[in-house]
Amino acid sequence: MLTYSSISAGFAKVDLMDILSSKRHCEMPICGTGFYLAGNKKNSFFFTVDFMDFDLQTVSALQAAVETVLPAGTKIHIITTHNHGADSCTQLDMERFCFHAKECAKAAVAGTKKAKIHTMTLSLNDF
Repeated sequence: MLTYSSISAGFAKVDLMDILSSKRHCEMPICGTGFYLAGNKKNSFFFTVDFMDFDLQTVSALQAAVETVLPAGTKIHIITTHNHGADSCTQLDMERFCFHAKECAKAAVAGTKKAKIHTMTLSLNDF
């Protein structure tokens, strides 16, 4: 069982505009957000990016990149949210993308602080 004192979390954000194949105007900046969660030797890193429709090759490249800077055994999750009219994954600068993903993971881990988690259990028998 995890207690709130044994869980820590860290967050980071990176600008991804320079991975686009062309200098296009986007309504909103294209970013990646990292969330690192650690507790009782079970760690997870979530990298959420402003793109859609990633193929397995792209996801695998990002996972392999961040794996190099995270504690061993960390579960890695790549999440795509939406697209601001950006390029498809085949047109992105994957070398820069992987660099930014690693920097985001490093910053999220470095910024980790103890987390306070509140839970509540509700039973229908209580009513």
